[in-house]
Amino acid sequence: MGRLAISKSGHSPNVGQSATIGVSLILETENGFCTPITHFHLHQVMTKFKKFTLIFLVIVVALLGLAGWFSYSASYSEGERMGRIIKVSKKGIFFKTHEGQLNVEGISSNPNSLGGVTSVWEFSVDGGRESLIKQIEQAMRDNKRVTIHYEEKFFQFSWRGDTKYFVTKIEVLN
Repeated sequence: MGRLAISKSGHSPNVGQSATIGVSLILETENGFCTPITHFHLHQVMTKFKKFTLIFLVIVVALLGLAGWFSYSASYSEGERMGRIIKVSKKGIFFKTHEGQLNVEGISSNPNSLGGVTSVWEFSVDGGRESLIKQIEQAMRDNKRVTIHYEEKFFQFSWRGDTKYFVTKIEVLN
């Protein structure tokens, strides 16, 4: 490893002259050679620093892009729900999304109750799936029981839908 030294140089002024004193950095290498650090050396160091910074920024941007893509498109879970579709709508001011509600009918755990327990489950449909949207609307108009297959996303993005549940397929039951 080299050793960094500072050397002073200058000369004494004659009468009527000003003194000049210079400071330079000298790099002493292991084999005993002394090399002054010049503008060229500093340029090499800065070039390496700029290259490292650029590579670091490219890696950070790539990782952020990968994380964004993953959170936007990856599914957390998949499943299906059965019931009757009670609402389908197209919502939004800037970003139009397709939203729906499924009346999920269940069996009551109370033996004295008449009928089942119902709950409403909200879902979204990707905008580019027009044939699926038409199937959902038709099942709602015909008041048919359906099985809805869906994917649950990690995050809900407002331009994509109001929920994290996105319908992938619908089956109309008899």
